[in-house]
Amino acid sequence: MLPGTTNHNEYYSQHYLLTLLENDLRDTFARWDEIAAEHPDSEAHRPPPVRLRALATPYFRLHNRIARLTDAAEKLEAERDWIGGFLDVMGYPFQPQWRTLGADGFRLPLLATVDRASGGPYLWILHAVTPPDEPDSDPLAAGILPAQYDGDPERDTSGGPADEVAEDHDWEEIITRRIFAEEEPPRWVLLVSVGQVCLIDRTKWPERRFLSFNLREILDRREVAALRATAALLHRENVCPEEGFALLDALDENSHRHAFSVSESLKDAMRESVELLGNEAVYYLREVRREGIFSEPTQEIADRLTRGCLHYLYRLLFILYLEARPELGYWSMIAPHSLVPFAAGNQIQKDVLQRLSLDEVREIRSREPFQSGKGRALDVILSALIPTDGLGALAADQGEELLVFGKPVRSDVAQ
Repeated sequence: MLPGTTNHNEYYSQHYLLTLLENDLRDTFARWDEIAAEHPDSEAHRPPPVRLRALATPYFRLHNRIARLTDAAEKLEAERDWIGGFLDVMGYPFQPQWRTLGADGFRLPLLATVDRASGGPYLWILHAVTPPDEPDSDPLAAGILPAQYDGDPERDTSGGPADEVAEDHDWEEIITRRIFAEEEPPRWVLLVSVGQVCLIDRTKWPERRFLSFNLREILDRREVAALRATAALLHRENVCPEEGFALLDALDENSHRHAFSVSESLKDAMRESVELLGNEAVYYLREVRREGIFSEPTQEIADRLTRGCLHYLYRLLFILYLEARPELGYWSMIAPHSLVPFAAGNQIQKDVLQRLSLDEVREIRSREPFQSGKGRALDVILSALIPTDGLGALAADQGEELLVFGKPVRSDVAQ
């Protein structure tokens, strides 16, 4: 996962974000480098990831400062100073203003706006002020402060604003019920706090699919890949270009196409896996137990084997999914009781490779390339994954459930 980036409810498919996004952004990075080379003495023409990295020192100075501030207006002004520089790096003009929404005249404070060529709203940038003792907290849970109306010529901040804002609760509610409920709403919303930036697409917001970027983690670790991805996914020319199609829409199309391709490959792989597991069970029953499993013309054994193999596969897929999505919060609960003693961030394949001698597996496979039986290649591999007695109990019954490789795969966890 890119450090500091959270893919809420798969705004892009997780596999695409991790493995293919960098390649699809290659042309963007090359163009930025070319522009920088043409203007070597211009700070404004440096690549956005480089300029973003340069904001790290003033960013942490800001955190130290706002921790000591007690006046809300001073804190707001200090945050705006840094956010203004951040928006400049991302190609947005810093133009604080207010808009009137709805028939009730609700006033919305904005840091900047981008309009379409037709004059309609394209992107709005909002400032979420988080509690001083929790600067990295969720900006969507923050509300509008009365100080954010200072300077608004149409708003009297002496009384009513706090009550009116309280009716809309937090930024998540305001975005949903106010901004995106407008007759002509913006396509994009950037919600910026000193801790996080949320990139919200109106077309995906009903499912709460969006991207968020943890500024503290990104600027603290300063990993090149994270800085490049953050700059590319938030920059104006990629989100809401002056002309042409947005790069983010092209990335979304690529993500969908890749997810469909993966789904087709997964179906084929699962079908093949069921065949392999079923054939191993048949081999064991015939060659080890010496049972005439096809002595009677019945579909029962095939149905039971298919069901048992599918139980095993889906449980393993469930574990793999939770391991790949640690942000869901479940993996940390089940990892101590999982199939194998994982180290943090390790994948199952890595753990198996550490436990097995690949030369041994290849040598066994060369002798018995299809039917492996107990103690041979398939059993060796799966026993390393799931410590059991091997293939011996594959066809054993437990009520209506067919056990696979001795017992249900961590049934206390996966079920």
